[in-house]
Amino acid sequence: FDFVHGMIAFRKRHRVLSWEQFYRTEDITWFNTDGQMPDWPNEFALGCHIHVGRDGEPGLCLLFNSGPHSVSFPLPTLGYDQIWARAIDTAASHGRDVIADEQAPKLLGHLSIQVPEHSLSVLVVRQN
Repeated sequence: FDFVHGMIAFRKRHRVLSWEQFYRTEDITWFNTDGQMPDWPNEFALGCHIHVGRDGEPGLCLLFNSGPHSVSFPLPTLGYDQIWARAIDTAASHGRDVIADEQAPKLLGHLSIQVPEHSLSVLVVRQN
């Protein structure tokens, strides 16, 4: 119940997840664990960076790992005073799986992030 409640609240806070039209090429960048365009039929780990929303809302980074092993994803580059923070981690224990954006742990000094097997991590932009 708490997980679903947290996910609903997260989606309401991030309108970029509920646009009524398809993302345009300039709205989203897909990548694999090498930071390159995915080889769609052969990838088990994919990332996407949803850039700044159409109304100026900060972007998100979603990292999907359906494989049997932990993988490392490169973090998309942000602006000078911005940093990624992990707001959702489906591999984390109860109570730590969905965290309010302002309390999400910042990924200071990280160029990449580990995503455990069979899990999803969602990163939000925070001011450094």
